[in-house]
Amino acid sequence: MLKPIQKTSLATSVFEQVRDLILSGRLEPGEPLPAERQLAESLGVNRSAVREALKRLEQAGLITIQHGGNTRVLDFSRNAGLGILEALLVHAPERRQDLVAFRRALFPEFCREAARRATAEDVSRLEMLAGLAAAGDAEQVRDLTEEFWNVMVDASHNIAFRLVFNMVRRVDLELPPAGAQDLVELTNAVAAGDTRGAALAAEGLLA
Repeated sequence: MLKPIQKTSLATSVFEQVRDLILSGRLEPGEPLPAERQLAESLGVNRSAVREALKRLEQAGLITIQHGGNTRVLDFSRNAGLGILEALLVHAPERRQDLVAFRRALFPEFCREAARRATAEDVSRLEMLAGLAAAGDAEQVRDLTEEFWNVMVDASHNIAFRLVFNMVRRVDLELPPAGAQDLVELTNAVAAGDTRGAALAAEGLLA
């Protein structure tokens, strides 16, 4: 059943429209936005929806609101966070290669931290997944690798890593295929508390 559009839905629509104009380059850094009243009239919404959308754009690092002055577009590459990544890739799909490079730099750090902080339970879960991969076919290994990385990030016991991983996986290309032996070697390094070995094993796995 269709439901009446709520104010928050209007604000989201305004937010997404202006966000996309900024990420696509149609609104450039330093460019002023129209006043709230003008935006509301142009978009056919009320000013409260525009005001809420502008607050969200400011929180996202896409605009700066100057009370008593103009609201201006910011350079998102210097001010925004990972929250815009998914929308950015729609406008600049070539940036996926940047994400692949980011993943290659980031995942070994997950493993380094896991080697420092993994519990016996974490290691047991990694060993179970690596063992299943060793006994499985290529399709099973692919599915198990996805879960293996999830467990590895959990084993780092670092909430910042966890949240970044969630974002990267939501927009990333598929992980490269891993051999079962690669997973075993990485697990062994983590179990031994070998931070350097864990990072090197991850680098080799992601190459």
